[in-house]
Amino acid sequence: MVKFKRLKYNRRILQSSSSSSSLNTSVSDSMEEISNLEYQEIPSITNEDLLEFHPLPRTSTPVPFIDAESENEIENSFSSSFEYFDEDVLLYQGSNVSIEKFKTDLRNLAKRHCLNNACIKDILNLFQEVLPPSNRCPSFYQLNKEESSIFQNNVECIPVDSGEAYSLKIEEQINDIIQRNYSILHSPRSLLDIVTPSVTDGFLNTLFLNLNTDGVPLISSKKMSLWPVWLSISNLPTKLRSAFCNLVLAGVYLGPSKPDWNKFLAPIVNEISNLKKGLAQYPSINCWPHLLICDMVAKASILNMVQFNGYYGCTLCLSPGIHENNRHIYNPEDELTLRCSILHSKHAELASTSRKAVFGVKGRSVLSNLYSIPECGVIDYMHQVLLGVCKSLVLTCIQHIMNSEQRELADRILLKIKTPHDFNRKPRSFAQIRYWKAKEFKWFLFYYCQIVFKDVLPVKYLLNLSLLAYAIRVFSTPGTSSEMLNTAESCLDVFCLQASVFFKDSQTYNMHSLRHLSLQEK
Repeated sequence: MVKFKRLKYNRRILQSSSSSSSLNTSVSDSMEEISNLEYQEIPSITNEDLLEFHPLPRTSTPVPFIDAESENEIENSFSSSFEYFDEDVLLYQGSNVSIEKFKTDLRNLAKRHCLNNACIKDILNLFQEVLPPSNRCPSFYQLNKEESSIFQNNVECIPVDSGEAYSLKIEEQINDIIQRNYSILHSPRSLLDIVTPSVTDGFLNTLFLNLNTDGVPLISSKKMSLWPVWLSISNLPTKLRSAFCNLVLAGVYLGPSKPDWNKFLAPIVNEISNLKKGLAQYPSINCWPHLLICDMVAKASILNMVQFNGYYGCTLCLSPGIHENNRHIYNPEDELTLRCSILHSKHAELASTSRKAVFGVKGRSVLSNLYSIPECGVIDYMHQVLLGVCKSLVLTCIQHIMNSEQRELADRILLKIKTPHDFNRKPRSFAQIRYWKAKEFKWFLFYYCQIVFKDVLPVKYLLNLSLLAYAIRVFSTPGTSSEMLNTAESCLDVFCLQASVFFKDSQTYNMHSLRHLSLQEK
């Protein structure tokens, strides 16, 4: 059954499509009958009724049968009409550049200069305005759709107990990075951050790979986290090293908890081990694992060790520490007994046999096939030094040492500071110190603290903070002489001893890790 509203719509179609006078007469008569129905149900319209309004043309010529050859001719005619998807089609009429070459050159340009999506869109819009109106310049969607299909054939599923884990081909991504930065990677200056200048010639054909990972919560309403594993190349300069186009995505894990690192990293470790022999496209270049860069929680989990707030929680020495006032603290006067790879492997074997942690080691780590554990795990400079020690000391000075008048004076001095144009963050008030970024604490430690705290903080606290500022500034400056490194090491030792007296319960793992900075810098 059909409602009157539908017939009303059909009436408009019939009135607009009828051409002959006889048909118009029949249609008008029928419409008068329909208009008298007013939302009454009527029988459904059949095909015979429609033929009365729209009679089909009668022809005596039969419809030809389409055989296979005719079907191929039709497909060829359609493919010739859609020339846009042909690889040999020119960008516009009279051009010497094909569409595929234009896409390839634009992708290489974006990777070489690390262009973001907004910049690529602006470039494509500029081409659309400059080229003739009948151009075939691709849109950003078409360009990005083809680019996103790169990883479809390079992803492998990793069997894990919970969640989902995938690994990606590492060698192909490294080949692209070498192609973009070939001249930089073959310069001896690219190795100054890794080895001493006297031995750079022996490592010109070696790429040093750093493994980076961290957990990211995806949804606040669900306990799901994403753990990507990235590889960065130490041979590149600092800015190029951290550029997105020069990072290698080795694997991804998605699950409700931390991944089983031995299972998740096993295929990644195997592929990196094969790259030690050389690359297929560049046989003279080999890859060598260098450092493990992650925060304290992830590092302990990957190395299969006790967390930083437990006994023997330091990954670099055998200091047990003590629990006091709900904190795990270390004595700054204790001598440091450093861990080594041989001793660590023995502890891992004993822990696997006894199923108990031995000197903080809970078992074997799959990274022991690649890295020298635990020397590979570097100190997290951002979380442990800037957002750890520096933030704790500044908060203690403001909240417990200064009075309200001194805080207001220090705040006014801080806000009056005029920074250079390359400081992308201006000084913020101490009232917002809990929202400061790591870069803001770095600039405060290096440049602001002596000016702001000069007249409001007691001298002993100011001198103690100055020792930390000098040592961290020396360690963060590349090419520092061995004499300055030794001086900075002495300053950190004095700083830790004084801080244990000036600040109660300050000798946490973050403060303890400062004593290992000089060893890692050397």
